[in-house]
Amino acid sequence: MTSNLPAVQNEKIVPGIGAMDETDNTSLSNFAQLMQKTSKKLEEDTKLKIGDIVDMNGVKLNGKSFIPVFKFNVFTKFAPIDEGGGVEWRTTNCKDQRVVEGLVWKKDKKGNTIKPEVSKSGNLIVAFDGDFDNLVIIPFRSTSLKTLNLLMKQAISDGSLYFRTYSVGSEKKEAKGFTYQVMTVQVGKPIDKKLLAQAEKVYNQQSSDYTRMSAFIENEELPGIDDAHEELKSGKMNKNVKKGVRPF
Repeated sequence: MTSNLPAVQNEKIVPGIGAMDETDNTSLSNFAQLMQKTSKKLEEDTKLKIGDIVDMNGVKLNGKSFIPVFKFNVFTKFAPIDEGGGVEWRTTNCKDQRVVEGLVWKKDKKGNTIKPEVSKSGNLIVAFDGDFDNLVIIPFRSTSLKTLNLLMKQAISDGSLYFRTYSVGSEKKEAKGFTYQVMTVQVGKPIDKKLLAQAEKVYNQQSSDYTRMSAFIENEELPGIDDAHEELKSGKMNKNVKKGVRPF
């Protein structure tokens, strides 16, 4: 199901919803990561399993309740795997001409579909269990973007991104010879007035400094967004995935 969110920049549709134009970089310290079959963390922590969602401290988040307080998109251009991989550039600006051109699906001379050169990630800054002092960023990449779209439609219906709680999980998908995990979200209950006031306060804080946020995103590694590409670079991804092709 496709999203019915307008493609806008520098405009808030309802509280907490819209292209990220201003926020604070201090919250960008803890990312949620979805464990794929080739995730390096599985080797580092034998207690983890495929489909687990953990933060940077190794805390499992599957099934935990969260309140989303802000949404922003990140657009990344990765260098081809056979050329060494790595991030060529990254931006939050959907009107950047590199983004506009890089998100286009193309066809080669034989009529085969070529995936866009630019990868899009939709990201939620959330408070798990009502803990607004320790925010976590949940990135939704490619196939998981459908899940984020459904959450955003619910938020539009509610009139606010932080009107209710949600819980995050995962499920297995299969396509073109390989299996992978995608994010899932369960809709929870509306929050009380006290939590709503806290969420609105955090949202306003996140909406205070676009320049620092953009600079941080463009110059720092983002574990929850970059990890799949690093697995491709290391040659650990499914053998059916061709060089230079992003699986998700």
